[in-house]
Amino acid sequence: MSDSSHNTGFIVLITLVATIGGFLFGFDSGVINGTVDGLRTAFHSDSVGTGFNVASMLLGCAVGAFLAGRLADLFGRRTILIISAVFFTVSAWGSGIADGSLEFIIYRLLGGLAVGAASVLAPAYISEVAPAKYRGRLSSIQQIAIISGLFIAFLSNYLIAGSAGSSLDVFALGYEAWRWMFWVELAPAITFFFALLLIPESPRFLVSSGKREKAMAVLTKLMGNRAETKYGEIRETLAVDHRPSFRDLVGPNGVRPIVWFGIGLASFQQLVGINIIFYYGAVLWQSAGFTESLPGGLCGHRQDRPQADVVDRLDRYGDHAQHDGRRLCHRSPRRRRQTGPDRLSGPDCSDRGEPLCDLLQLLVGTGHVGHAG
Repeated sequence: MSDSSHNTGFIVLITLVATIGGFLFGFDSGVINGTVDGLRTAFHSDSVGTGFNVASMLLGCAVGAFLAGRLADLFGRRTILIISAVFFTVSAWGSGIADGSLEFIIYRLLGGLAVGAASVLAPAYISEVAPAKYRGRLSSIQQIAIISGLFIAFLSNYLIAGSAGSSLDVFALGYEAWRWMFWVELAPAITFFFALLLIPESPRFLVSSGKREKAMAVLTKLMGNRAETKYGEIRETLAVDHRPSFRDLVGPNGVRPIVWFGIGLASFQQLVGINIIFYYGAVLWQSAGFTESLPGGLCGHRQDRPQADVVDRLDRYGDHAQHDGRRLCHRSPRRRRQTGPDRLSGPDCSDRGEPLCDLLQLLVGTGHVGHAG
């Protein structure tokens, strides 16, 4: 398919709207950093209670990420993202207005549900509307949006605390600074809600739901005269699609090795202690004699560069990565991951090696594994 058949401007608009979900993911995760003292003082909680107040969002994240995919298959990607935007808004307002730990935890759980859903559906939605040639690049913008959200959360916390004197002092309208730190999120959350009303539902979902006219309308806006062809391709991929289940995790000899590999990666990611910096960075830096949240904000800003570098490398070396990744993977007659309006440009992978194939392509594309030859 030629690039001229794509409505590039509309696709970029959709990507920018979807990545607001990633920004909110980062902001909601980082904003708690500057509010720890306020939570402890306002709710009269001990260290255990404060720790649960801070970490409660993670419980919602796990549930949201677990349920988002299935709910999106039933009701649509855009619909669930709109509900997530509502949850982001309610959580931001409620977390700032809460007068007790239980009320605060409920609101943070709602925010966690939104974070979990956005982390799964925003990149999936982008991949389903983006042309294969640009799909990886546009989906990677989600990572930059997450880090940007963290940085803006740290920066706004610093500015609000600096203006008020500390997170415990009154900032405006008789409310303490730490409450306003949560309310800052209302602006991007409300923007996310209304922006989602301007973009269409995923064409893949519309096709799978039997809504041909709506699917053709979206595909025509995305791809012009190629819409009919793409509609047929989506129908073909759905006909051979495989619905994931827990049985996929088990092989002839028990749990597949790649599953343990994934568990190990996730475990090491947490064991490095990055969440300590995200959630308690302000407390740690204050203990070292710094002002509230400024070094944490600088750390968040420093993460933007490597994220941008990864996207740049994937852009410039993506074709080589795809070629080298293909050589590292087994071919299979069945393609199980069909997530876009056209076939993925990556390699065909065996059922057992598909996750490893994706990882190898990423490592090769970002320079962590040298190119062969």
